[in-house]
Amino acid sequence: MTAHELEICERYADAVCSGKKTFEIRRDDDRVFEVGDRLMFSVIDEDRNPVPSHAINRRTYKVTYVLRGNGLADGYAALAIKPIGRAVLDDAAASAPACASAPVFALGA
Repeated sequence: MTAHELEICERYADAVCSGKKTFEIRRDDDRVFEVGDRLMFSVIDEDRNPVPSHAINRRTYKVTYVLRGNGLADGYAALAIKPIGRAVLDDAAASAPACASAPVFALGA
């Protein structure tokens, strides 16, 4: 199991946090993603500035399936992800509309 720290645009982070987006498409030629790996996201805005108050910054996701090929360009992988652990939300993150209804999972799920 490898832990990967990845940047994610705010609009995609909102969709992941709400549970609507359960996958990531990532370049796979400079690192290898495998089932069981952990993803930790750092949210950035459209100008690539950090968004430290976003709730997804405190969550860990597990890679549950990796797809390569089958229509994906060489060097890319589609990662099925699911949240693990419990996020500790501060007041700013708790007020984020996309994360207000996001499910919370028990540690080790």
